[in-house]
Amino acid sequence: MADPAALCNAFVAAVNAGDTSAATEEKLKQLKYLIADFDSLPPLSLNTPNAAAERELARRFLEAACAHSLACEDRDGFERFYQQLRPLYGSWGEGQATVLQGLYLMLLLVDNRLAEFHCELEAIPEAVLSAPAVAFPVRMDQQLLVGNYDAILETSRGPAANLPHPLFSVFMAFITETVRENVALSAEAAYESLSFSDALEMLMLDNAAELVQFAQEFHEEWNLDTSAQRIFFKSGEKKASIESIPRRKLMEQLVGYATELERIV
Repeated sequence: MADPAALCNAFVAAVNAGDTSAATEEKLKQLKYLIADFDSLPPLSLNTPNAAAERELARRFLEAACAHSLACEDRDGFERFYQQLRPLYGSWGEGQATVLQGLYLMLLLVDNRLAEFHCELEAIPEAVLSAPAVAFPVRMDQQLLVGNYDAILETSRGPAANLPHPLFSVFMAFITETVRENVALSAEAAYESLSFSDALEMLMLDNAAELVQFAQEFHEEWNLDTSAQRIFFKSGEKKASIESIPRRKLMEQLVGYATELERIV
């Protein structure tokens, strides 16, 4: 039988080194089975002779498992491991408690689980809310609410030093995608067509190639006329022409209204 402490050390070292290979995944599976036999962990939570050591080992393993899941872009896995980890923290200053709380808030934000997001915030002590890892998702939520998409894009494309932890970059990619999709749906509802230049500005894309790729991946129903440099949306009831409505203001209003409705519900 493998030594749990040695196996945990090896797994943590592999995760810290960014190793997402099958060997690291195998270590994770072995540790899952090993800690399942710890009676000191929930739901039993017995004060066994080795309880303190077992809980410390489980905490280190689950923190690394959360990081490994995010490195593999496995959001469901991250949430499962984080929910197992939470009861093992005795205080906010223990281990990676604050960083992982911030990452969990980011998960709720990108999954549009806004009611859960704000319930989590209510349970966090005032002193912890100012911690960089917790303040960051709160700031992202506020920027999404007011439609400050330029700030979101600047953060997502800026240096990693702008993030409270490197793993936050995983969620920034999803937030950018969410904002882009909301704007795309609003454009569909508002206009019959858009020029490539207007679409690039609204969708925060760099060039026509990225626009074509976005449309092919998410909106196959769009008709992209590359010669005319124009997107034609699905025909339907009469829509406004782009000349008649301030496009940026309309996009921000539509997405803002949708976000507010989701918060109320």
